Amino acid sequence: MKQKLVCEVSRMNIGKKSNKNGFTLVELIVVVVIFGMIMGAILNFMKPANEIHNDTQATMDANVISSGLIEYMDDELRYATNVLVLNGYMGVPKVSDSGMVGNYPVSFTDCLVIDNINPRGYTNKNFNPSADDTATKLGCRGSIIKVSQINTKGFDFNNSKIVKGADFYDKFTYSIKIGSNVLDKEFEVNNQISTLQVSLVAYQPVYKNGRYVFTKKKFDRDTKNGEDGTIEKNKGAVLSLTNINIDPNDSAKLVVCENGLVNPVQIIGKFESDGYPTQTTAPVGATSYQQEIYKANRQVSITDTNGEDKNVVPRYTYIFYRKNKSATKCSVNFKFSETSPITPGEDVGDPYNNVAKGTTFKNFPPAPSAPSGYNAPYWQAPDGSIVDKNVGYAINGDTTFTLVYSEKAPSPNEVTLTWLKQDGSVYATTKQDKATGSETVTATPPAGAPVNTEFNDYEWVEYGTGAKLADVNVNGEKTFYPSVTPKLVVKFSTDGTNVDSEIRVSKGQKIPTHKIPEAVASKIPSDKMFDKWVVKGSDVGTESKTIDADVTFVAKFKDKPPVPSGSSVVKVHVVSIKGGNNIIAVSPQDGGHQLKYSLKSISDTVHFTDHETFSDKLSAGKVLEFTFYNDGKDKNGNTVANTMKLQFEWETARSFTFNGTMTEVWYKDGQFYDSNPG
Repeated sequence: MKQKLVCEVSRMNIGKKSNKNGFTLVELIVVVVIFGMIMGAILNFMKPANEIHNDTQATMDANVISSGLIEYMDDELRYATNVLVLNGYMGVPKVSDSGMVGNYPVSFTDCLVIDNINPRGYTNKNFNPSADDTATKLGCRGSIIKVSQINTKGFDFNNSKIVKGADFYDKFTYSIKIGSNVLDKEFEVNNQISTLQVSLVAYQPVYKNGRYVFTKKKFDRDTKNGEDGTIEKNKGAVLSLTNINIDPNDSAKLVVCENGLVNPVQIIGKFESDGYPTQTTAPVGATSYQQEIYKANRQVSITDTNGEDKNVVPRYTYIFYRKNKSATKCSVNFKFSETSPITPGEDVGDPYNNVAKGTTFKNFPPAPSAPSGYNAPYWQAPDGSIVDKNVGYAINGDTTFTLVYSEKAPSPNEVTLTWLKQDGSVYATTKQDKATGSETVTATPPAGAPVNTEFNDYEWVEYGTGAKLADVNVNGEKTFYPSVTPKLVVKFSTDGTNVDSEIRVSKGQKIPTHKIPEAVASKIPSDKMFDKWVVKGSDVGTESKTIDADVTFVAKFKDKPPVPSGSSVVKVHVVSIKGGNNIIAVSPQDGGHQLKYSLKSISDTVHFTDHETFSDKLSAGKVLEFTFYNDGKDKNGNTVANTMKLQFEWETARSFTFNGTMTEVWYKDGQFYDSNPG
């Protein structure tokens, strides 16, 4: 019985051990399938939540970034004056020498460029369109570029930057537009505030059919037209320009030129067909990508917000404006009127840039005399009133005064005189009273010259008769043309073979002294010094030669005077001069002792006891060589230091010691240097 029980127990233990082998394969497959179904259900449940989260985050980012762009423009333009907007402009507007755009009557300090065409960073100096960055991969477009250098150097995209930083634009494409004033007219008049309307729409990139397209709008401050055709309020962003037209007498103003076209009522001037002349040549140093900006007629291929490819002609919006450097200081400018018979639209004298606000201004520049047929000129204020210079004009902001010449009322005896160019086209027309009875009246020619006077002489003669101006009696309408005589060519050669320079001289005249060049120092033999210019093959000098044909002068040399041993040489390379006073001054350091020196191309050896000066002998590019020596004694026989003081343009002087060697120095803008300053 006991043995049977043991066997039963053994069989029971063996059965339990076999149950520890785990799950069967079927059981595992069933568990995995069930787990997968559960995870799929969980992920499907989470996907909409993630999409909502990502969409919400993108919307928040778009709001922050887009609002930041609008706020930047608002901050930049809020206190700007003289705002000019060229909307939808091809190429780059020209900037004049005085920092003006086209013929707009004021200058500017800054410009914002809105670029909706090119990929972000296109105008950055170091931009690389093949770079593997976010904006390039997505094709993000639309940015605002600030150009702060609007001056005599022109408009240069190298002096620009993407506002808010280039990476600011990586996530979205932007459509940025500038509109006209949208405030109620009553509000505008009552508050005397002009505004700009900014429309900004941001699109999120969506990957579709193997590329990114921009169909998902994430920020919308677009300006739309209402059902009645008027612009709806509260759409877009209104930028208040608090310095524009605050004072009705202020010259500051806002002009918005839609599609690059200029309303001549707003701006008086001469323009090309697209509204303003276009600069099509990029400045030196522009990258190949920047150069494309300057091409007015280029086309680029872009993908629009519907994902469709199309070719477009790039147009940009330029916002030129002036930022006052001081809240209490104003600039005062002076211009000829656009209808002036004298340089229309140009500056009259220099501007004043630091006139205190509230000043009664009286210091007007002198006005040129009125030409024939015009009354004496008068100054016109920005509000159109005539300025009494004795009373003055109150300056309340940047102000431009216009010099106006009004035509005289025609008299019964007035006739029109026509003045032609060489090609027969009209150079000018003038009016004056004709001769009556037995009197004789000579015609008064117009200002300026109808030919290039550097190469030609001319005199007015009557058309049809060839009579000289002084011999023509103005007894009716007359036409004159220029009888042109080419000036003669006068050449100069230091070595007698190669021409150093040439000038033009009127026939029958002697060469003006200020036009006679220096001999080229490097071509003068080492044992010689320059004497004078003479006609080749003769001894006739420039001082006595009357020019009646083309002629060549060659340098005549003479032996250098003997120089005692121990002499010192100072060689000066003139890099540049300040140009105020081109004088060379040489004097003993101690004063009073006898000293001799020679200066190549200026004079013989000169014996002096005090100092010598030479006017109009200093110019950039010259190499001057001084040889100094003395007997080491002053006039009383006492031993003195062998030193000499050399001074250019009455600027800082340099002393040199006589030690029998050569000293080589460079002179630049009032300073001497021991090495080339460049």
